[in-house]
Parts: sequence; structure tokens; C-alpha cells
Amino acid sequence: MSSPTLKTIKRLFAESGNQCAFAGCNELLCNDAGVIVGEICHIKASRTGGPRYDFNQTAEERNAYDNLILLCPTHHTWIDSNPDEFSAESLIAMKSVKKTYAAHPETSEDALYAKKLLEKFLRQSPAQNIMMNSPGAIQAHTVNLKTTMKNVIVAPAPNTIGNDQRKSRYVEYLIERYNKFASTHYAGAKPFSYGAIGSNIVSKFGSKWRMLPVERFEQVASYLQDRISKTKQAKWGRFRKRILKYVKESVAV
Repeated sequence: MSSPTLKTIKRLFAESGNQCAFAGCNELLCNDAGVIVGEICHIKASRTGGPRYDFNQTAEERNAYDNLILLCPTHHTWIDSNPDEFSAESLIAMKSVKKTYAAHPETSEDALYAKKLLEKFLRQSPAQNIMMNSPGAIQAHTVNLKTTMKNVIVAPAPNTIGNDQRKSRYVEYLIERYNKFASTHYAGAKPFSYGAIGSNIVSKFGSKWRMLPVERFEQVASYLQDRISKTKQAKWGRFRKRILKYVKESVAV
């Protein structure tokens, strides 16, 4: 069985902006500590019986760019556990939307992250390197497979922002809006960092926003709204409204 190429994963990573492709999720694929959290996922399953499996695909097609998407562990599990809710078409659209507002030009650093993602993928899929009943191959009656899962998903505690779906969705919306506005006129030497706002929240509030007490929701929301209002995109929007209002009033006179 073939496996994804480094070139393909590098392209996927650059287009993801280092974010999970799931709509509204800003979880970093590689966190601030340099740990690879994200996962390479098949849109149409790589094995018979898997979610959205397509008998007509070749092994190469199953591991090609068009059939792969990068997700955080939480949404990878959720999507594959609910194949009726998440069709191949919906995942392709999800991947395209993330690319539209999060993609950055490929850099040399992307190759390093892509290599780590691919190594993690291969560690979790050891069966790809085993040949069954193939002439010249080592034969075995029993094969024991062991995967290495180093990431621990911690669910938000009760009475935290992350435990409240409505508040979580609003914070996610504000973060997405900030990244969209801030990246529009970005002209820095390095690629725009979509995960920086998350680090800013940790620095200001002492924790990731999902783990903060629900009582601090208004503070987090106000902080993000203020950051949005200070972007060039937001300032241009306000200026444009003033101009339109002036023109409208002038015509009325």
C-alpha cells in the first residue's frame, strides 16, 4: 500500500495555515511547543469498511492530495465516527474553505512540519509496511500491531467557556474573523501566524480560552473585538462607511 508523499503533506500544511480544517476550529496542527497535534486523515477511507470508502479508488488515489485533509484529533475522531453526517463532498468543501482564508505560501519550515506529520501518520499506520502472502516476504501467522498515541485530549471542565457551546462558537467566530481581517493586509517578513492570537489570549488571561471560567467570557470576547477593531481591514471598513454616508448626505442636500 502506498503512503502520502512529503510534497503532498507540505502542500496541505501550507494551505491549512497550521489549523485543523474543521469549520470553526482553530486548533493548531503544530502547537507553540513544537508538538505535532494534527493528523493526516483520509476523506475516503484507505481500507475496506472504513468511513466513505470508495472501491473505485486506487491505492495512489487514496493517499493523494485530493483525498487527504489535516484535522485535530478531536475532529478526526468525530468525523469518522459520524460518516452519515460528514460526506466526502462536505469534507472537500471544508478543506477548500480553510484554504481560502488560512493558506500561506509554502516555506522551508513547512517541510519540517510536514515531515513530522508524515512520521506520525506512519507510526499510527504500521500495517502499511507489512506484506501479506507476498513471494519473498517474511510470512507470519499472527501479526500484532501497536500504535503510538501520545496526544491526550482534555475535555473542558464544567463552568468553563469551552464547556458552553454557544459561547465557544462565538469565541471561535471572533478568532476566525480576527485572523481573516489581520491577514488581509499583513506585510511581515514571515508568514502570518494564525495561531498567534491563541498565544496572545494565553498571555493575557493565563490559560487557553476554552479552559477559562465562563465568567470571563465577556472579557475574552471584548478583547477579541478590540483586536478586530484595530486591524487595517476594520479601519478601512469604518472609513468606507463614513465616505458612503457623506456622499449619501451630500446627494440628499
